[in-house]
Amino acid sequence: MIKMPSSFTIIFSLIIFVTILTYIIPAGKFDKEFKQIGDGSKQEIVVAGTYQLVDRDPRGFLHPIVTILTAMSKGMEHAAEVIIFVLIVGGAYGVIMKTGAIDAGIYCLIKKLGHRD
Repeated sequence: MIKMPSSFTIIFSLIIFVTILTYIIPAGKFDKEFKQIGDGSKQEIVVAGTYQLVDRDPRGFLHPIVTILTAMSKGMEHAAEVIIFVLIVGGAYGVIMKTGAIDAGIYCLIKKLGHRD
């Protein structure tokens, strides 16, 4: 039986795959302009038909390796607020489930409302 890889293995494999794709897919860019939208604010949009190839970044062989090894830590650093929020909500949910408060509340509702027709 094949064991399912961990989430870190899947994410790390995706990072390596996408890094390899940057050497296969040609680099390019579109020109952009700001357009006024209905509420008075401006939104940056891509100008159709302005795609142009750009030179590759000549940083050498070690740069992608360093980028791969530091990608997860940089991503976690930039998403620290979301990670902390998920940990707090998950911990609170775990405490509520461990105490049986939700089960007791549902049981109480069933007991009070269960005989209504």
